Amino acid sequence: MEKITIKSFKNGEYIPKVYSCEGNDISPEITIDEASESKYYMLIMNDPDAPMGLFTHWVIYNMQLKQGQLHENIEKAPITKEGFYQGHNDFGKIGYGGPCPPKGDKPHRYNFNLYMQDSKIDEEAITVKKAYDLAYKFLKVASYLGMYKR
Repeated sequence: MEKITIKSFKNGEYIPKVYSCEGNDISPEITIDEASESKYYMLIMNDPDAPMGLFTHWVIYNMQLKQGQLHENIEKAPITKEGFYQGHNDFGKIGYGGPCPPKGDKPHRYNFNLYMQDSKIDEEAITVKKAYDLAYKFLKVASYLGMYKR
């Protein structure tokens, strides 16, 4: 079974500032153990504690994980150099948008949810709504939790 590991912080611990809006706002290195080479994966990172409700920070999909790894600082482009696709986040941008909760709020939770399916999504830069519509049709195979407070 697939398992997510993030090199820079343990499951349930605080996300380092470098990956937030207060830092360099870059994506962390993520390893997906036991990924199937014949499947396609989608990762959705969201904050369920956002003031306006669920806020999506990253949608990356059409990942065939022969190496089982997403390197740190994936470029913010509709299609990455690895051939992975990225959708819009709730900041209205393509790619990763790091944690950026309101100052003084209690710590926010950041879920990294991994979904798997048999076929490729034939659309570039999908919307957040489309990502969740698709996620309901996929098999959720792993999740990882990070925390952040400003």
